[in-house]
Amino acid sequence: MKHFDYFSLPRHSATASSCGAKLREKAVYFEVEEHLPFSPEGEGSHVWLYVQKTDTNTDWLAQEIARFAGVSPVAVGYAGLKDRHAVTSQWFSVNLQGLPEPDWLAFENEQIKILKAVRHSKKLKRGALAGNRFRLRLTDIVGDMNIWEQNLQLIAEQGVPNYFAEQRFGHHGNNLKKAEQWFTEGTEPKKRNQRSIIISAARSWLFNLVLAERIRQGNWNQL
Repeated sequence: MKHFDYFSLPRHSATASSCGAKLREKAVYFEVEEHLPFSPEGEGSHVWLYVQKTDTNTDWLAQEIARFAGVSPVAVGYAGLKDRHAVTSQWFSVNLQGLPEPDWLAFENEQIKILKAVRHSKKLKRGALAGNRFRLRLTDIVGDMNIWEQNLQLIAEQGVPNYFAEQRFGHHGNNLKKAEQWFTEGTEPKKRNQRSIIISAARSWLFNLVLAERIRQGNWNQL
């Protein structure tokens, strides 16, 4: 499998390549807010935590929450992975059935803040979210401002072909390399979360292949 160079993929605008900027130069330049499709009930055996994290991996944080609460890692749920190199706010659930609730403020540090803690009757499951709100700050912007404005207007009218970016494929594309090794040699990862990450990388790689071809054909935004 050839690792994708995100910036070499075909664009939907012929003038897009004349514009450029640095993205996420600092973690604080990329903010993500997760939104649920419902509100926690306010009672139940699960504590739902709305956590703001900076430069922190979602899966690692879930394990730290489990360790702090004295529960198994499977007792902690979250709707989806969030970028590490960013300031992200997302929900975690902790099943505290029969256990005392810990002092969540004692879990905070410079990179982790507990914004809300509320009870609910069920575990937070993967994909159970209404969406994410993103806030990006671009730096070192180059290109004609008129072209920037034209392309932004084009995006507002037509949307944008949403490639999976390099982070999905792991450091230096290692997730794709592991996928190829698994599929060709049968060396399946032992941990479930690792299998999930590798399969997701392979799916994303195939998605980018299809999307790139459809951009070349000029039908990327049509059924």
